[in-house]
Amino acid sequence: MPIQLQYTMKLVVVFLLFVLVVVGGTPLEKEDFLKLKSLPKYKEIGEKESPSTIPLAPPLPQIKAGYSFAVDISTPALASNFQCLASNGYLAAFIRVYSPTGGGTVDMAGITSVQKATITNIGTEVYVAPQPSGFKQGYQQFDETYNAFKNRGLTLKTIWLQVTSPLNWQTNQQLNIDFITSFVQRAL
Repeated sequence: MPIQLQYTMKLVVVFLLFVLVVVGGTPLEKEDFLKLKSLPKYKEIGEKESPSTIPLAPPLPQIKAGYSFAVDISTPALASNFQCLASNGYLAAFIRVYSPTGGGTVDMAGITSVQKATITNIGTEVYVAPQPSGFKQGYQQFDETYNAFKNRGLTLKTIWLQVTSPLNWQTNQQLNIDFITSFVQRAL
């Protein structure tokens, strides 16, 4: 067998182990490791051999994603709502914390919902539904959101910028790019 193919096969096995352990976040179970170890290390494919005769790799262990079930919230929510979600398998809530209403404004009900979700151990992701057609720049809308969190004693680690409402956006693409750039640069 050519040396290059042997080297490639070793890389594939190392890559699979890396994905399972590091990306998956869970260590390999002993039985899964033994399955991987028992695979033939090298297999030459003859000219007459069809790909269907090549043995398949063993199935990878089931690894759950960080958020299996999540809900998107853009209205006020009670702690009991989050408790109900948690008891039904929801692990996260995507919560709007800035509304495009008027010229754009902080959604204080959304920030309160973040606090309530945190108390009930629901993970939170927050998003800004901006008003790029208004008089405020992207960085100003970010600042308003960030300061509202800071004033409530909350730490803002990640923020999403919603760009899916075409009616709120300018028809001039460069103005939209400038708005998004302003927002992102301030967040950095």
